[in-house]
Amino acid sequence: LQSIGRPTAPSFADTPFEPLRVAVDHGGNIYIVGEGVYNGIIQLSGTGDFLGYFAVNKTRLSFVQAIQNAIFTRAQLENLVARVPTTFSNLFIDDKGIVYSTTMGTHTDAVKKHNTAGGNMLKLQTYQSDSLTDLYVDSEGIIYASVHEGYIEVFSASGELIFEFGSNAFDMDVSGLYSSLPTIAVDHNGNIWTADGDKGYLQSFQPTDYALMVYGAMELYEQGRYEEALEQWTEVLKLNQMSVLAHNGVGKAYLHAGRYEEAMEHFKVAGNREYYSEAFWEVRNTWIQAKLPVVTGILASLWLLSFLIKKFDKKRIVRKAKKRFIHKLFTVPVVKDVLFACKIPRHPIDQYYNLRVSRSGSVAGASILYLLFFILFMAYQTGKGFIYQFKDIEDMDINAIVIGFAAILALFVICNYLVTSIKDGDGSLGQVYMIPAYGVLPAMVSMAIVIVMSYVLTYNEAFLLTIIMAIGIVWSIINIFLGLQTVHDYTMKETLLSLVITFVFFIIVTIITLIIIIMWEQLWQFLKSIGTEATRNVLH
Repeated sequence: LQSIGRPTAPSFADTPFEPLRVAVDHGGNIYIVGEGVYNGIIQLSGTGDFLGYFAVNKTRLSFVQAIQNAIFTRAQLENLVARVPTTFSNLFIDDKGIVYSTTMGTHTDAVKKHNTAGGNMLKLQTYQSDSLTDLYVDSEGIIYASVHEGYIEVFSASGELIFEFGSNAFDMDVSGLYSSLPTIAVDHNGNIWTADGDKGYLQSFQPTDYALMVYGAMELYEQGRYEEALEQWTEVLKLNQMSVLAHNGVGKAYLHAGRYEEAMEHFKVAGNREYYSEAFWEVRNTWIQAKLPVVTGILASLWLLSFLIKKFDKKRIVRKAKKRFIHKLFTVPVVKDVLFACKIPRHPIDQYYNLRVSRSGSVAGASILYLLFFILFMAYQTGKGFIYQFKDIEDMDINAIVIGFAAILALFVICNYLVTSIKDGDGSLGQVYMIPAYGVLPAMVSMAIVIVMSYVLTYNEAFLLTIIMAIGIVWSIINIFLGLQTVHDYTMKETLLSLVITFVFFIIVTIITLIIIIMWEQLWQFLKSIGTEATRNVLH
């Protein structure tokens, strides 16, 4: 019997050595999860020599901590509680020598499958519990994890959630439930064995026919037998039409078979945007190759038509008709006021000066622009292509969004007008109301472009949409800033100061409004209870 004590290597230094979990690989190397060890999993040789730390969890900062890091001095940061990564809670080494680990206190990367450098190889992970206590990996790479509250989670070799079952017993003695679940193991027949940590009894689960069918389909796919895997996944869908895993499996099989449109349908049901993007890329390439001559011909015809008009329209009949149409549009006051927004991005200072001296723009035109902006914003939130659309309109509270939009706009306009009135600003309340409306056109154009392009771009081309949206937002912010500066006749410094005061005033008014609403609710409940009590006494 060999006893291994605390490593004596200088590099181990003052690291605590209180082993909680131990695993050994085929080479005899020892992996230890130690209590209070933030540097990673302790790795020792078979003779107890310290080899280093294997893998490490990243330190995740909260929003407040990120702000503190940005603005605090080194001395102030040293006085704060140390920012350390979460520690590993357990580990397992499978038959192939691959190291797996669990981490408590996080919903992301709670289960890791480590490569030789300690990195995580699970790239398709779904939501995981933040209180994982143990894990086991079978010969097929299926990952079984136990959750302290009594749940059992089963993941594929790539990190996709297959099943989750079990629950907390809540002081009841019910088969399949647990007071706590500290450990899990799986035998060669696929039976899951667990132990209740509080009551001290074992429970086992046998795989159902449905589970065996799922495991079989996954195994066939891993072996490259895609047609057989497709048949198996189809059988799984007959038993559970909304199985995300089965739709992913069918989609992957279709993807390998070159049936891309069918693969897209199943990936869409499964919500798998990454693989949907791969299939869409192939469909898009096929469409481009088939339609490119037609599109090129149309563009060439339009260019030729434009060239012929310019060459043979000596009396400028077409161009004059175009100018008359545009002039007629601009004779309608509201249309003219709305289209005035098109002039702002090119010459913001000059055009905002025209707004200031009441030569251009109107409250009605600004109101229409706000309405258009809101419609585009809602379309941007809910109407993008599947690859880039993460929100459903059914999950959104439209009333709250409308009220919030109107409240934020009204508060900004009123607060800025009051602040600039005190600071000798020249702008009227109506002009302050118009400034943002006429300045957000670049953002509106960006949203429209992003909505359209989201239907033709793949997952890997997302940076283009990010750039387009960033340009629109920054351009709009610059327009609004220059508008406030021009209309109020401020310097840049005065404009910045007025905006800071406006936002402070904005926050104060918001807090006061919330306090009034809460107090009114309490007063209403009090009066309502008095009325109810009085009515009850009168009736009795």
